[in-house]
Amino acid sequence: QSTLMAKRERARRYEEARRMRGQVQSEMDNKILSRQQEERRDRVKREKNFIEENIRLKWLWKKAQVESDCLTSRKKRMNSYEYKNQSTKKENEIRKFLSISYESALNNDK
Repeated sequence: QSTLMAKRERARRYEEARRMRGQVQSEMDNKILSRQQEERRDRVKREKNFIEENIRLKWLWKKAQVESDCLTSRKKRMNSYEYKNQSTKKENEIRKFLSISYESALNNDK
């Protein structure tokens, strides 16, 4: 009977040790899984930030390029003969208008 009790005690200790190993292994697996998920979240966040920054830089570069093209176009237009001619015409019209207005004002004062 004592051998039977000893066998049962060994079987009970064996089962308890097996259960504890399973529990420890399960906890380790959960920690590993949690760490992997956190690393993945961090990696995805870094990649997202990298992509957004890349898009922002491309947009800024394109904006600067378009602004530069506009300024170049405006300079060309302002230096063109046609623009200078139109400016001179406009100046003459304004002078003419002002002189007429001035003469009219002088005539009204008389």
